[in-house]
Amino acid sequence: MKNYVSISILFLLLSSFFSTSLKAYNSLTVQDPRATWRYGVGTMDSVTLVVKPKGLFLEHSIYINFSAKNLNYTSKDTLEVIFNFDLPSNAIVTDSWLWLTPSQILKGKLLDLWTASTIYENIVKRRRDPSILKKLTATQYELRIFPMAGNAYRKVKITYLVPLDLNGNILSGPIATNYLTTSKIPINNINFIYLPETKYGNPILKTNTGTEITFWEKEDPEFGKFLYKPITLNDITKTPILQFTLDRSYTSYFTTFEKDNENYYQLAVQLSSLVQAAKDKKILITFDYYQSNTFSKDVILDELQSALIKNLSPTQSFNMCYVSGFDVVFNSTDWISATPENIITQINKLRNNASNVGSTLSLLAKSLQYIKSKNNDGSIYFLSAGDMYSNIDLSNSILQDLTKEGLASTTIHVTDICSLNKFCGYINNILYCNNHYLYTNISRISKGSYTKYDLQNSSLSALFTSSISKTIGNILNLDFYSTVDNGFCYNKYINKDLNQYNLSDYIVQVGKFTGSLPFRGEVSGFLDNKIFNSKFTIPIENRLPTDATNVQIWAGNYIKELEKNISSNITVNNIINLSTEHNVLSLYTAFLCLEDTSYYCVNCKDETHINTGTEELIDTTNFISYPNPFSEKIQFTLNDIKNIDPGQVSISIYDISGRKVDIISEFQLIQGSLKFSWHPNPEIQTGIYICIVKAKNSVYKKKIIKM
Repeated sequence: MKNYVSISILFLLLSSFFSTSLKAYNSLTVQDPRATWRYGVGTMDSVTLVVKPKGLFLEHSIYINFSAKNLNYTSKDTLEVIFNFDLPSNAIVTDSWLWLTPSQILKGKLLDLWTASTIYENIVKRRRDPSILKKLTATQYELRIFPMAGNAYRKVKITYLVPLDLNGNILSGPIATNYLTTSKIPINNINFIYLPETKYGNPILKTNTGTEITFWEKEDPEFGKFLYKPITLNDITKTPILQFTLDRSYTSYFTTFEKDNENYYQLAVQLSSLVQAAKDKKILITFDYYQSNTFSKDVILDELQSALIKNLSPTQSFNMCYVSGFDVVFNSTDWISATPENIITQINKLRNNASNVGSTLSLLAKSLQYIKSKNNDGSIYFLSAGDMYSNIDLSNSILQDLTKEGLASTTIHVTDICSLNKFCGYINNILYCNNHYLYTNISRISKGSYTKYDLQNSSLSALFTSSISKTIGNILNLDFYSTVDNGFCYNKYINKDLNQYNLSDYIVQVGKFTGSLPFRGEVSGFLDNKIFNSKFTIPIENRLPTDATNVQIWAGNYIKELEKNISSNITVNNIINLSTEHNVLSLYTAFLCLEDTSYYCVNCKDETHINTGTEELIDTTNFISYPNPFSEKIQFTLNDIKNIDPGQVSISIYDISGRKVDIISEFQLIQGSLKFSWHPNPEIQTGIYICIVKAKNSVYKKKIIKM
């Protein structure tokens, strides 16, 4: 036994070592495992994405129907599906399902990777029904399914959690979509379903095309109220963001869940709300716009507005300076509270009045004078698309003039959004373009920062978020401590390295605690080279809803910490034990689905059966039932349905209260007609029932009476 364990651990360590060299990629392949040269790109016949908030995390359930369409396989071919996909590095994978029949679901079990791989490979040789889901790296995953007939399909579900980005009353999270491009036959759209929870407002989906998608409010007799929208692939080829609004603005949140006499928690605290120096920040936003050198004014201001709302808080203040006509103007003579409403109002004022040509030197000089008039209490966020000062002698002369205006005593953070490198040359063997030399020295003399837009590797959103964070303040040597009354917190994990935080960020921590609420804590460090120390208490009313998922979130974070430094077999064994106990995938375990009664899941709810109410209601005269009323068995025939695959059909029976009482999985599709029967169990009472057939984009309903 000892030798077996040692060999298994060695296999797991080697698997992890080789997998770390893999780069993230997405692919979908179908092949004959007995003749691997016979392969092709697989197709996703349909994709449904169901998302649910789980405290400070968002749960994603991906339902996919795989097939080998247009690859000239037949029913005699027995194929393996190999699906490689990547997820965010902070994703926690918690479930894997495989459909054996339209109504029979196999729920994956977590086994150590050695055992799961051995079982899968042996079963493939015996031509039976398994699937295996493995984590190859921090971001890369592989799902294998066998067998799939050449003219059939296989349905799967993968579930994972990702942390939400927090900002006041706005929560948002990325929706991974890279895998959708792997399908041989392009997907027209995915079915997007949002199952809401208390306190979370209706979300919007912000797409890469700049549109904000809202959802239709629906209700299902089994799943209750939900939101739905079919989303076109063109809108989500890059990672879209799901964003929703809470009932009020929060600078701190928490969730708790008790299991087996242990209390699990998620905790989030916004740094800027704790540091007095950050609360008092005053920022002059100076907009030096040149239409010919950069993006449209609306694009820039939309992204700037989002970044300001995300990074500033109402305790902080701002003003705006720009060229209007031929004059340098300010939106206000005094500072303005940085509430979301004020930010939107002042951005719109700038949008309506700012000229399409700036004046770099005049704006810098007037901005310095404004800060001086406020007793040097404030910093400048200089957003510029200027390009006219590439000459070193001219730039040095300008720097001398600005120094006289107080450059050395006012911090300036320059964000360069000029997207064209028109004037380039070497100064002291360093290549500078446009105003690069001038802005580099302005930020150096003023003890500020310089951030430049990179056409190849940047986005305006990321650029503004980064540069505004620097403007608010630079944190060093951050320390964070949390506890509760009459006890303490333990086994705590923070979402990223403490040295990577900006003031606008939320520190997110998961862990366990013993004691009683509320949560209390202390944060300390250096802000702009000055020491700060602050204590806090999180009000109990800031608790967000959650469930047993809290335990998996804690386990997932614990496993990720252990995976960062695999030093011994003991560590690997700890990971395997945590993974299998809490149903969280790791580098050393795998989800295995088998055609075995112990894997059958009678309580698993297929969310693709949610009645979205968008299907076309077809004339029910084509839907025939006999006899009706009936006593023991009823026959159904649905005529004139064309171009329907068996995998696109689902049949359910509901009572008049809307409760699903049965699922019919056996049917025949013959020349445009669907034939099936219902022989209800004896415990089904007499009364009125509704038979609902969903076939592709249509729904058919038939009222029946059981005597």
